[in-house]
Parts: sequence; structure tokens; C-alpha cells
Amino acid sequence: KVQGGIYGPALEKHLKQHGNLTFRYFPQSFEFSTVGGWLATRGGGHFATFYQHVDDLVESLTIVTPVGVSKTRRLPGSGAGPSEYRMYLGSEGTLGVISEAWIRIRQRPTIRANATVVFDGDTSRDGFLLGAEAVRKISQSGVYPSNCRLVDGKEMVLMTQMTDYASSSVLILAFESDQRENLDTDMNHVLSLCRGLGGRVQNDGNVWTKSTKGGERNGVAGAWGKGFMAGGYIAAEAVLRGLLTNTFETAITWDKFPAFYKAVNSAVDALFEKQNNNGFGQFTCRFTHVYPDGPAPYFTFVSGGDISLNGEDNRITQWMEVKNAVTNVMIEYGATSTHHHAVGRLHRRHYDVENGKLYKQSLSALKTVHDPAWIMNPEVLLDHPKSSL
Repeated sequence: KVQGGIYGPALEKHLKQHGNLTFRYFPQSFEFSTVGGWLATRGGGHFATFYQHVDDLVESLTIVTPVGVSKTRRLPGSGAGPSEYRMYLGSEGTLGVISEAWIRIRQRPTIRANATVVFDGDTSRDGFLLGAEAVRKISQSGVYPSNCRLVDGKEMVLMTQMTDYASSSVLILAFESDQRENLDTDMNHVLSLCRGLGGRVQNDGNVWTKSTKGGERNGVAGAWGKGFMAGGYIAAEAVLRGLLTNTFETAITWDKFPAFYKAVNSAVDALFEKQNNNGFGQFTCRFTHVYPDGPAPYFTFVSGGDISLNGEDNRITQWMEVKNAVTNVMIEYGATSTHHHAVGRLHRRHYDVENGKLYKQSLSALKTVHDPAWIMNPEVLLDHPKSSL
């Protein structure tokens, strides 16, 4: 049982002192986010498959509301009606504050297997679609890599300064275990699927299992990983230097993904042509998490900022134009408003569209019971009954 306010590094340090245990949940915000925040936003963490969301790593929780405290029962599983604790996951502070939780911990992995596969194309986007087909086959093959990240080659070049990948996509694969003695069978299985679609396995072989304390630290995968963990700092620096950068993430079924991917790229490319971005705009995609029925695409854009010679900064307007263009395509193709970044206020337009006919009324009734005065995180998920916004 842990307090909702404990930060990621403090949690892992504490668990390591008690039998080398771990929660094994590492979002990019790990350093500066808390267990309560992860639960309230239904965050996505370390695992690319199987345990993608924090939902599956929590057993029960306590929530403090304006009208009282509610504790859910600690159980390994239950079929007794709608899940009470899951009702609070993703509530984003609108129903109360998550003060503590029982979480599912595990032993730290003792062995790992890592591999990198390159899919070449005429452009990095061609390579990405080829890699996406390989990821689809892996996700439906009955094995669960802990890492299965497909990265656009242009993003790889930007993050690593390795220019060989400009017209490719790169698939970063990993398995890990604290119980098994060997992971070669699983790795060789997924690599055979990649080779069947033309993937080039770097440092190819048949033996992949290693006893190491960390993930891949070498090659393009290691370089990208270091850049990824520094991403938040790099973005802040880019803004100070007059650039515009941000991300969008979603999830969509495999049958819709290829057309959706092409449509969202076309929409942003057309917008970049119109915007005052000093002739520079880059829009790339990677898969952060994958499911047997679809991927979670994560889009990153970097462009020149619309800043006039007299110092007028139009980057917020510029950003919202890109945001609206992407959102319109997401709505058209039935993608979710967010896979793991939460709704907040920014995604409300899309969130309202994707919900069923009765859901908003039902959630409003739930909020009224927990928060009769509607003072908890107003205008998030729901409009205040007396709102003028």
C-alpha cells in the first residue's frame, strides 16, 4: 500500500530496499509525477504490450471527496457489477483526490533480450507502414515484448543525429523476465516475423538473452532511449530558441490505421505549407503501446515558430491550428482523444464526440454525488451546470 503523493523515483527506491522489488511503471514524466496522478489520469507506462496502462497494476484505492472518504475493497479480481475502483481511474480529480492505493509490484527483471530492426522505404513514412505491419503480426502472435516501439526514421535522426535512418523506420524490441532462464525463443519468433516483411535485424544472430541491469544502452536504440528520456528538457529548450514543438497521441484499430496515418500526415503537411514557420516543419510518428487489435500512435511535430520581426509571438495560434487539424482527422477515423495523456481541457472537444449518448449524463450524476458543489477540477471532463464557458 502506498500514498498517492509519492513520486516515481521515491517509490522505486523504497521498493528496491525490500527484496529488490519494483512497480515497473516508467512514464516519461516519472521523475516529476506521483502514483495518485498516474491513477487519476489512467497513464501508460513501461510496458508496450500486456500491461500497457496503470489500470492493470492497481488493486484498490482510497479517494477523498468533498462529502467523505471512499475505500474500494482489495481483491485480486471481481465480477460484482461495474468496477468501483476503475470508476475512479481516469477521473482526473473531478470526483476527489486519490490518497492511497494498493499496487501490484514484482521482482526486478534479471534477464533481458534486446534487438533492433530497420524497415527501409523510399521515405521514412513508407518504412513506417512496413514496420507497422510487422508490429501488427507481433501483437497478434501470442508473445508480449516489454518494448515494441516503432519509430519514424526522421525522428530517429533528430533524436540521435544518426543520418542513416532518414528513409526508414526503426523497431526497438525487448523482452525481460525475473523467472525464466532464456528469452531467445520469443525474440527469434518475433524477429522471424520482421524478416518476413523485409526487416533488417541489426547485429543479427540467434542468441539474445543477457543478464543485465538495464535496457539497451548501445547502438541506435540506446541513443534514441537517451534522447527520449531527455525529451521534456529538449522541448523546453526548443521553445526558448523560437521553435514550436508538441505531441499528439491516440489509439486506433489496425484496419483503420494505414488510411488514418496517411490522412493525418497529409493534413499536417498541408498546414505546414500555409503557416509562417520559416520553411521548416517535421511531423513524425512512433508506436508507444500496441494491442492485438490496434496500435497507439504518438505523433511529434517540430516547426519554426511564427514570430514576427517586431517580436509578435503567434505560436499559440500556430499550435492550435495543428492541434485542430489532427483532432479533425482523429474524429473522422474514430480514434480516441487520448491513449495515455488524459483529457484535461485541451482534448474536451474530441472527448465529448467519442462518448456514447448517455455517458455524459451518467458521469454528471456520479460527480454530483461525490462533489455536490462541483468544485473539484471544474470544466475537466464535464461542463459545470452553470458554466458560461
